[in-house]
Amino acid sequence: MAELFRQMDGLMNVRKGMLLDVACGPGTWGRRLASPLMKVYGIDISWSMLRLGVRLVESQHIVNMNFAHARVEALPFSDRQFDAAYCGGALHGFQDTVGSLREIGRTLKPEAPLVVVTFLNRNQPLLRMRRRAEARDPQMLKLRFFEVDELEQALTQAGFEKYEPQVYGGVIIFKALRGNKV
Repeated sequence: MAELFRQMDGLMNVRKGMLLDVACGPGTWGRRLASPLMKVYGIDISWSMLRLGVRLVESQHIVNMNFAHARVEALPFSDRQFDAAYCGGALHGFQDTVGSLREIGRTLKPEAPLVVVTFLNRNQPLLRMRRRAEARDPQMLKLRFFEVDELEQALTQAGFEKYEPQVYGGVIIFKALRGNKV
């Protein structure tokens, strides 16, 4: 986990301003970045994850970490509000990949970075287990496993530029910048 955080920190390379943490859970990554110089706004659809995040922020005396109950498809923030955004381990669960990326991009300032961790369509144990579970339960939330170039196309359609993927087996960490034309 420490190596994953190091990789994400290196890609993000933003240490002050406002950060949007999409599908933040209890703010696992956002809590690490929140500081007097960095205001972090985490959104999630899970009330229990948000409540846990608030308790952790309070017990750890973390400043500038905020939580909101929201869906990625309708973020409760102004256009061009954030200096950076992060989405860890959730993009594969969004029904409309391009629409979700477009909505995140709407809230970013021009040339602001978006860093994402998600899963690739590789013959990895996680993917094999997921496919077996979906075969047993067709009502199960369908997760999407991407191809590297498919993510680039989705980002381009959503108004992002300068896609920088780093592949680790079935996991991809990538950075893209919000374009100026969005």
